[in-house]
Amino acid sequence: MRVPSSSFWMRLCSSSVLLAIPVLAQTTAAIVGDVADASGGSVANCTVHVTNEATGQSRTTVTGGDGAYVFTLLPPGTYRIEAEASGFKKAVRTGVLLSVQENVRIDFQLTIGSVSEVISVNAEAPLVDTRQASVGALMDSKRMVELPLSGRSPASLLVLIPTVTNVDAGGRPTSYSVNVNVAGGRRSANNFLLDNTRYNSVQYGEGNPLPPPDFLSEFKVTTNAYDAEKGMASTSTIQVVTRSGTNEYHGSLFEFHRDNALTARNFFAPSTPFLVQNQFGATAGGPIRKNKLFAFFGWQSTRIREAQLNNDAFPATALERGGNFNGSIGGLPIDPDTGQPFPGGIIPSSRFDPAAVKYISQLPLPNSADGRFVILRPRAEDGEQYIGRVDYTVRTNNQISGRYWYSAGTLIAPAGNVPFGQTFYALNFQNVNATDTHTFSPNLLNVFSFGWNRKYETSTNIDMPFQSPSDAGVNLPDTLTHPYPPSVSVTGRVSLSPRTAGEPLRQDADFDFNNTLTWIKGRSSWKFGALYMPIRFGPGFAAFDNGRFTFNGQFTKNAFADFLIGRPSFMQMLIERENHRTYVLGFFAQNDFRVSRRLTLNLGVRYHYEEPTYQVDATHRIFCRAGSPLVFRLLPWVLFMSAMKECRAAFSTPTRITSHPEWGWRTICSAMARPV
Repeated sequence: MRVPSSSFWMRLCSSSVLLAIPVLAQTTAAIVGDVADASGGSVANCTVHVTNEATGQSRTTVTGGDGAYVFTLLPPGTYRIEAEASGFKKAVRTGVLLSVQENVRIDFQLTIGSVSEVISVNAEAPLVDTRQASVGALMDSKRMVELPLSGRSPASLLVLIPTVTNVDAGGRPTSYSVNVNVAGGRRSANNFLLDNTRYNSVQYGEGNPLPPPDFLSEFKVTTNAYDAEKGMASTSTIQVVTRSGTNEYHGSLFEFHRDNALTARNFFAPSTPFLVQNQFGATAGGPIRKNKLFAFFGWQSTRIREAQLNNDAFPATALERGGNFNGSIGGLPIDPDTGQPFPGGIIPSSRFDPAAVKYISQLPLPNSADGRFVILRPRAEDGEQYIGRVDYTVRTNNQISGRYWYSAGTLIAPAGNVPFGQTFYALNFQNVNATDTHTFSPNLLNVFSFGWNRKYETSTNIDMPFQSPSDAGVNLPDTLTHPYPPSVSVTGRVSLSPRTAGEPLRQDADFDFNNTLTWIKGRSSWKFGALYMPIRFGPGFAAFDNGRFTFNGQFTKNAFADFLIGRPSFMQMLIERENHRTYVLGFFAQNDFRVSRRLTLNLGVRYHYEEPTYQVDATHRIFCRAGSPLVFRLLPWVLFMSAMKECRAAFSTPTRITSHPEWGWRTICSAMARPV
């Protein structure tokens, strides 16, 4: 990687607004404070202990000459803090709750006495963070578990945070992402962290769906004034922490049920739509070895059975099927060959397109007085989700943790707005995280994290009336798999739309290696970090279909008449193969300099380099050749056809194609796509 020096310094200094690149912010917190005597004088060399009350993990430091102490990189939880110095009574604070990215100030005022004497206080920490300028909001486990959430997605709570709008929480088993706009920013401008590593979609940049609330400890949304450790989030950083085991055994069983007994009928539906939704599961956590080794496990299953209302289809009437368009809602058709109306409003059967006749034979007749076809059709969606986490204290100065998260969802849904088979869709998520925290000394700590994300999708169709274009009578080449008949849309009338295929439809994976070194020196708390993240999208077919045809009335002034004579206004066939690669490399330096007890300066710089995305097998550059016979070719080329008069391809100029796009047995506009 070679970057000119001027560009380097420009990027280094403009680290405040960088988009769509991972972050290094830790999903940890800090405790800071001052130790003074009864007169307010600083107590130097005072020993301060901090202990996690749930796991027994502890750290120790001593105050500096100004009586200040700092504990960083502490996991969220409830802590006990002790301060002791020769000639003073021991002071203890218990029940100090620490949340992700929180800086809690706990000051001590020691009184003269024996160290064996203890003054204990159980009180909450101050609400004001005097160490960080960042602005954010916290959602704790209590709210996530006790508030009613649609689909039981914790991301639903984002709507409670100021400046957050348009929340799509991704609460269903086959939800692809969490979409949210923060402070007017784009959905892709939010950085998601799951246990300290990146948790964003490779293709679109939104957050991946979150684990159920029973699996999480808390999450925090930071919306302003980021330090260099966070960086590159133009709108927000969303840091999610999963639950871990403690020294006490704990577990839960749950079942959430919804049905249509209390559901109101849609005004346009003939009856109350059927709905039965069950979400059930369990969690368990506790010590494998007290104060040493802890484990947590969670499982959730989702079963949704519902009816989908389709009431916007206007299928062909009995008269229209015979070519008689008198009384048609689209009006009397014009003969595109003569420019005059068809005599008597009737299209002769000799003009019928054979493929259109096949499709029309699969259509139902209208079942309502206004010519619509109204139906409630079944829809089934299932999901399985698992999480497992282990935390281990190797030594008092070394802790490691590992976590695996898996989510799988399937959906069987109607194809189109009239009965025309069903679509099948499957979506799998996997996420792995490993973290090593090493304390070299009270003032020198290191955290190394590794993360791996993988998203895998597949798609197919069920009970299609036709298996392929040739089976439907459409003059297109056979496809890679079956059953995938061409998709047909008749504007304002019907939609016959098999699902776009994919093996997988989308597949992405990324690895996240990051390291942060913390060095506390006098009034300064230094952090130095580095990140390397290789990213892959593919290999495989990102998408393919068997042709998509649109009939909008362009030729006869009646969309259904266009369909009957086989004159589409638009047609395309897409076979897209993806095998992208890129990587991200980043560094940062951060210094929180304590000017006084009431003033801390957050200073930092950050540099990131993102390798331009490239295709490893050179399938991304194509051209269309004019003036010679054009034929279809498959792998390893990307094929795109359009019914427009121009064929446009990546990195090529428009090229005229003279053959007229038509439907059925007639000549189809075709293009050959080759690597450049």
